[in-house]
Amino acid sequence: MDRARYEATEAISVAFVTALQLLPPRQRAVLILRDALGFRAAEAAKILDSTEESVTSALKRARAALQYQRAQSADRKPPPPDSQPERELVRRFARANGQPAFGLYVREPLAPIARASGILVLTLADRQISAVTGFPDSDARRIFGLPRMLPVQPAAD
Repeated sequence: MDRARYEATEAISVAFVTALQLLPPRQRAVLILRDALGFRAAEAAKILDSTEESVTSALKRARAALQYQRAQSADRKPPPPDSQPERELVRRFARANGQPAFGLYVREPLAPIARASGILVLTLADRQISAVTGFPDSDARRIFGLPRMLPVQPAAD
């Protein structure tokens, strides 16, 4: 397989997997059974212990959701490689994209220290936290200048 064809196939695969993550479980299952594996509606309905009408409806909703996502993504082009906008975006991301971030530490059971175990980033929307994203065992702590270990006060009896 030539390189261009391989890259195109890989891009389609990544896009399909990404799109599948956006679908509810039932729509995802129907889409895979019908479009990826080629089962007929009756076969998919039997596998899912459902009706053909339910399978057909779920497939229509899944395809509509993917079409909508495709249209939304088409409007958003990534910046050119190694351009100033790309470098700025990467810089902002490595500073938690302007969101609050916290170092996660786990206390050692037999020593008065806590070891770094990752980063937690909060996504804020309006006056609330809309998402919490964890980066376990990440090297991100170095980017934020966080220490590998912290001293821990002994627990009060």
